[in-house]
Amino acid sequence: MVTPNAVPKVTIEIAGRAFGEPVTVEAGAAVAFVNRDDTSHTVTEGIAGHANYGTACVTQRLHPGESTVVAFAEAGDYPITCTIHASMHTTVHVR
Repeated sequence: MVTPNAVPKVTIEIAGRAFGEPVTVEAGAAVAFVNRDDTSHTVTEGIAGHANYGTACVTQRLHPGESTVVAFAEAGDYPITCTIHASMHTTVHVR
């Protein structure tokens, strides 16, 4: 769930059209995604640019310099993709 007022435990910086390495957090933790690129991206749960619209982790487009905070309430592995650039992906592991 997107939670703008949550305090993130981890920050993923989007740069070079990449999310970076997978991260692991505890259930209930929030992850910040910061767009450091000069182009827009999305932070979307899904694979290879295809959103999983059945979940709450589908966010709006992040323009350069913008950020969003997503809280992961339940344990599981959450594949994160950019629906604009299908080659961009990472995973948030929630324990």
